[in-house]
Amino acid sequence: MRLLSAFRFQIVLQFRHGFYYAYAVVCALYIALLFLFAPGVRSQAAAFVIFSDPAVLGFFFIGGIILLEKDENTLQNLFVTPIRTGEYVIAKDISLSVLAVLTSGIIAAAANGFNANWAMLLTGVLLTSVVFIHIGIAAVSRIKTLNKYIISAVVYMIPLFVPILDYYGILPFWGFRLFPTWASILLVGGALSPVPPVIGDIVLAYGVLIGWAVLSYFWAVNWIERYIIGRKGGKA
Repeated sequence: MRLLSAFRFQIVLQFRHGFYYAYAVVCALYIALLFLFAPGVRSQAAAFVIFSDPAVLGFFFIGGIILLEKDENTLQNLFVTPIRTGEYVIAKDISLSVLAVLTSGIIAAAANGFNANWAMLLTGVLLTSVVFIHIGIAAVSRIKTLNKYIISAVVYMIPLFVPILDYYGILPFWGFRLFPTWASILLVGGALSPVPPVIGDIVLAYGVLIGWAVLSYFWAVNWIERYIIGRKGGKA
């Protein structure tokens, strides 16, 4: 019941601040951009847009939302209620990941019709979104202004996005396969490609994303407790 209440609160908050309307515009722009590509390369262009989108959506939207909650003293009031920190994080996961999955599905269908491995596409988007929401929560926990958060985004995003060079064959390195971005582009790109990845890579990609999702969850909960609430312990 507490989780459901937290989820409803997040949806109301995100609607109130216009996140869904803004993202509808962004989604329309993505689709228009993709139709500038020739049909033969449009599906892979769509894969890159979808891959980068839940990452950017999760990281930047969560930063903006939590900074707004800090400014409005929402968090101080929220954490005197019985809600647990973990429930707060999961409510963020669900509310923003629904948006990421929905828009990714619309972009894929518009660019590639229904020629896709939809299960692999949407689960890849979901797990990527969750990982980057957690990283964004941890990053914004110690920051008070939007400008500083944008600067921090460079610190987090550049090293995390380097592994996609391995996927495109530009900078092959086996160690990149332990990064969530490698796993994400493999699942999303493979779902829209006529030549799917080998089963071993698919299994590894799911394992990497699930591992990152779990570890980053505890990272996010711990840093909320430590830097926002001011408690050293946690009640995940």
